[in-house]
Order: sequence, then C-alpha cells, then structure tokens
Amino acid sequence: MATSLNQQSPVAQQTGSVLAGLQMLVSVLSWLAGYVQLTEEEQREAGIYLGD
Repeated sequence: MATSLNQQSPVAQQTGSVLAGLQMLVSVLSWLAGYVQLTEEEQREAGIYLGD
C-alpha cells in the first residue's frame, strides 16, 4: 500500500503543532522580556552579573 509524500501521520502533525506552539511562546516571552529592565541596584540584589 503506497502513501502520498504529502500525507503526515497524526503523530507527526501533533509534534509539528507542539513545536510551532513552543516557538510562538518563546517569541512572546522574548518580546515581553524586552519591556522589563532592572536597575543596577535591582540586578545586584537579584545576584545578576552581566560582566563589566
């Protein structure tokens, strides 16, 4: 029985959907993180060290 190359198994479709959802979530979180900026004092209190 031959199958078309364009057909994907339900597992492959679900995996692709999950990966697309995760990429979208990372995108949104990165976008939101761009709006959050800590002062030097807040960074020091949080133990964040970004170099010189």
